[in-house]
Amino acid sequence: MFFKKCTFIIREVYRADPKIMFISMASMIISGLSPVATAYATSELIKSFEQSLVNSIPFDNAKIIFWISIIVFSVAINLFTTNIKNSVSEFAGYKLSHNVEDMISSKFQNISQKDMDTPAFLDLYKNTVEQANYAPLGILDSLFNTISTGIGLIGYLVILLQLNIWLVFLIIIFTIPIYYMKYNIQVKRFDFLKKQTHRYREVQYYFSLISDKRFANEVRLFNIFAFLKVKRSKLFSGLMNEFKSIVNSSINYTYIITALAICIMGILEFLLVRGVITETLSLSKFILYNTAIISLEIGMLTFIEKIVDNNKSMLFLDYLFDFLNYKTDIRKVTHYLKDVNNDYIIEFDNVSFKYPDAHQFSLRNVNLKLTMGEKICLVGENGSGKTTLIKLLLGIYEPTEGKIYLNNIDIKNYDLKEYQKLFGTTFQEFIHYFFDVRSNIAFGNIKKFDDTDYIKKVAEKTNSKKFIENYTNKYETKLSKEFYDEGVEPSVGQWQKLAVSRTVFRDAPILILDEPTASLDPRAEEEIFKIFNEFGKEKIVLIISHRMCSARLSDRIILLDKGEILESGTHTDLMQKKGQYFELYTLQAEKYFDYNDNKTTCKFLEIE
Repeated sequence: MFFKKCTFIIREVYRADPKIMFISMASMIISGLSPVATAYATSELIKSFEQSLVNSIPFDNAKIIFWISIIVFSVAINLFTTNIKNSVSEFAGYKLSHNVEDMISSKFQNISQKDMDTPAFLDLYKNTVEQANYAPLGILDSLFNTISTGIGLIGYLVILLQLNIWLVFLIIIFTIPIYYMKYNIQVKRFDFLKKQTHRYREVQYYFSLISDKRFANEVRLFNIFAFLKVKRSKLFSGLMNEFKSIVNSSINYTYIITALAICIMGILEFLLVRGVITETLSLSKFILYNTAIISLEIGMLTFIEKIVDNNKSMLFLDYLFDFLNYKTDIRKVTHYLKDVNNDYIIEFDNVSFKYPDAHQFSLRNVNLKLTMGEKICLVGENGSGKTTLIKLLLGIYEPTEGKIYLNNIDIKNYDLKEYQKLFGTTFQEFIHYFFDVRSNIAFGNIKKFDDTDYIKKVAEKTNSKKFIENYTNKYETKLSKEFYDEGVEPSVGQWQKLAVSRTVFRDAPILILDEPTASLDPRAEEEIFKIFNEFGKEKIVLIISHRMCSARLSDRIILLDKGEILESGTHTDLMQKKGQYFELYTLQAEKYFDYNDNKTTCKFLEIE
C-alpha cells in the first residue's frame, strides 16, 4: 500500500509538471550523496597527510587541492540542491494540492444527496476535504526528504561494507525493533483519529459557533460564549484523556530506543578504537568509518522517523482513495431528452419517501400531475414535505416507493444532468455568489454568460434593473466585501431578485420557486411570485410557500400536511370548501392583511 501511495504521488507530480519531477529526483540524489562524498573526501585528505608525515615525504599538493575541492564542492552542491529541493517541492506541492482538489470536487459532484446526509460520509468528507489544501504539500516534502535520506544511507552502508559486513548487518537488525515500535504508535494514532473523527467534528462545530462571523451576533446577544466554550473544552478533554495512553506508550518506546542506540554505538565505537590501538585501522579509515557509523545510526533513526511520519502524512491518501472510490449511483440511461418534444408532462405515481435512517416517511402516497402552462402552488406548514417533493422532482433524491415519470418514462432512465437542465430553480437557501452582478445572473445559463443584452433584459423584467443601475459599476459591480474593499452589500430583497433573475435567465421549461422568500415581507413575496407567473407562460411553474395569500395567483393549489396531499384545487374552490386551507389562509390574512371573505382577496395593510 505504501508503494501504491508513493507511485500515486510521483505520478501526480509528473502529471502536474514533468520538469519539476526530474529536478526533484536529481536534487534528491545529490542531496543524499553529497554528505557521503564529503566524508570520503575528508578521509582521503587525512590519508594524504598521514602518508607524508609517516614517510617523511613532501605533501602531495595536487592531491590535497583535489580533495579539498571535492569537499568544498560537495558542501556547496549540498547547500544548493537542498534549497532547490525545498523550493521545488513546495511549488510541486501546491500544484499537487490543486490537482487533488480537482479530483475531490469532480467526485463530489457525483455523490448522491442521500449519501451526503449520512454521518459516515461527513466523517470521510471532513478527513479528505479539509486536508486537501495542505496535506499533499506535507506528503511531498516528507517523501522527498525520505528518499534523499535513504540515498545517503546506501552510500554510508557501501563504505562500512569495506570494514565488516557483520557491522552493517548489526546496524540493520538494530533498526527493526525501532521501526516496529514507531510504526505501532503510528497505527494507534491513526486508529484513534479515525474512530474519533465524529467527536472531533463536534469540537470543531463548537469552535465555529464561537469564532464564525455568521453566528457572532446571536452568540453575543444570548451571551452563550462561555457556555459553548466550556462544552467544547469538556468534549476536547475527553478526547485528550483517551489520547494520553498513546502518548505514554510513545514515551516508553523512546526510553527503549535510546537505550538500544547507546548500546549499539558503544559496541561500534569500541571496535573502531581497538582497531586504531592495534594498528589494524589507520587514522583516516577510523575517521571515515566513525563518520559513516555515526551518520548511519543517526540517519537510520531519522529515516525510520521519516518513514513513520510519511505513513502519517499519507493517511490522507487513505481517506482520498476511499473518497475517490466512494460508491456512486450509476443510472442505466435508456432515453434522452433530445427525443422528447417540448410538451412536458411530469407525473408522481404513488410516491413515498423516507430520508436515510429516518423512522417516518416525509412523503406518503403522493399522486400529482404537472402539465405545461399550469401554475401550481404547494402550500403547507413547515415540515409538511414541500421541499422534499421538490428534491424528488429534481432528481436529488429517488423515491423510496413509487415512481416519477417524464412523458410516461421513469426519470431514472434519463441522464440526470440532462434531465436537470429542464429546471430553473430558486432554492430556499440560494447562493450569494461573491462575484459581480453579471455572474450572479449569468450563472443561470453559463452558455449565455457573455450575452449582455439578455442579462439586462432579464434584470429589467425581474425588477432588478433599478437597483443595479444605481451601482457605480452597474453589472460589473462586485458584490459583498468578503473579497473586495469596493464591494457592495445587497439587501435581502436585492439578493432575492438576483436569484430569481438567475433562474429566469436559465430559460428552462419548468420553473420552481422553493420558498426562498421566507425572510421577505408579504408585499415583496407577492412581487416575486408575479414575476414567476409572468415568465411562466407556457411553462410548468411550481411555487412553494407557507404563506397562503400569494397562492391565489396560481391555477391550482396543493395543500400538503404531514407528507400527504390533503387538499387540491383553485383558491376559490378551497375557500368554499372551508377545510384546512381555508383555516390557514384566514389565520394569516387576519395577521397580515385586510381580508374580504366575499371576494376572497387580500389587500396589503399600509404601515406608517
